[in-house]
Amino acid sequence: MSKKLAKLKSIEDIPKDMTEEEAAKFYSTHDLGDIWDELEPFEESIELSPELQKTMVHLRLEPTYLKTVNQLAKRKGVSSSTLIHSWVIERVKAESQEIRR
Repeated sequence: MSKKLAKLKSIEDIPKDMTEEEAAKFYSTHDLGDIWDELEPFEESIELSPELQKTMVHLRLEPTYLKTVNQLAKRKGVSSSTLIHSWVIERVKAESQEIRR
C-alpha cells in the first residue's frame, strides 16, 4: 500500500482558497474518512487542468458500498480513494496476465 495519509479531525482543517495544484497535493496526502459525514456535496462543475483530467476517474457507488469502502479504508489506515486505486491496479494486473496467456 501507499504511505499513510494524515487524518483530518475537522472540516476546519481543510485550507480555504487553495489553487488546483495545492488542492491536488492536499487531498492526495490527507484522509477525509473521519470527517466524511461532515462534508457537504459539491454540485458545481469544476474545470480541471489537462494533467489532472488524465489521472482522475469519477466513480459512482451506491451509498451502502461507499460506506463499506470508507469503513475498510479507515481500518487499513488509508483513504477510500487509495484503497479503490489499489484494488483497480491489482485487478488490472491480474486481468492483464490472463490476456497474455
